[in-house]
Amino acid sequence: MFKVGDRVVAIRSFDGNIKKGYAGKVVETRSCQICVEYDKYVSGHSCNGAGKYGHCWWADKKHFKLEEREFKVGDRVQFKSWEELKTERKEDEIGGLDVLDGRKGHYFNRRMKHLCGTFATIRSISKQFVELEDFTSMSNTDWGYSIDMIKLADEQPEKPEQAKKPKKIKQKISNSTISIDERKILISISKTYIARDIDGRLFAYQERPVIDIGGKQFYSSQPYKEILQRELFNFIKFTNSPLRIEDLIKEE
Repeated sequence: MFKVGDRVVAIRSFDGNIKKGYAGKVVETRSCQICVEYDKYVSGHSCNGAGKYGHCWWADKKHFKLEEREFKVGDRVQFKSWEELKTERKEDEIGGLDVLDGRKGHYFNRRMKHLCGTFATIRSISKQFVELEDFTSMSNTDWGYSIDMIKLADEQPEKPEQAKKPKKIKQKISNSTISIDERKILISISKTYIARDIDGRLFAYQERPVIDIGGKQFYSSQPYKEILQRELFNFIKFTNSPLRIEDLIKEE
């Protein structure tokens, strides 16, 4: 019913020092009991070092329910650990974690594993899906995300700019690289981003695309268009996609 890491709330007062509504994190479990590290001091113990001293207390599971915490724009969140995700999803033959039958959510590619335990901020929410920003991860973050991949952060780590995260260096594409025909195509398609899938197909997107299932192609929920002249734009690779079309047109 409860596992280590779950946020729970007391549904009744008990043992004299735990009041109804007290909330905390499960740090240890037994067959019928859990040890909770409460958000406030409860004159308890540290659960043998598993939690903060004075904040921990063992009690029967019947005294608790999972804390209902809804996500909202601006929340600082943490990606669940790989072990947590494996208990809530099913591992496929290529090592990724797919959603269970009947549930909705983005595929968690094994190449996303570096995100586990890192932090981000919610930029927007649409039903089961979220857009994130201010990542603490220094690696690739161009993926699709759903709320079952994340949890509210118990701590508030520094945002990248506070932690002096290196700024991304804008890739310079010289005029000699882009032909007149390529420039005309970019102007005519009226899209914002361009990206090449690993199979060589080239697409233009209205919104910034992210890498989809399997890590071999890009996708976006907004309108996109395939560029059939795939022999052009040789400088656009899967590894440097997506690129902003306006930057390519204006590049000096």
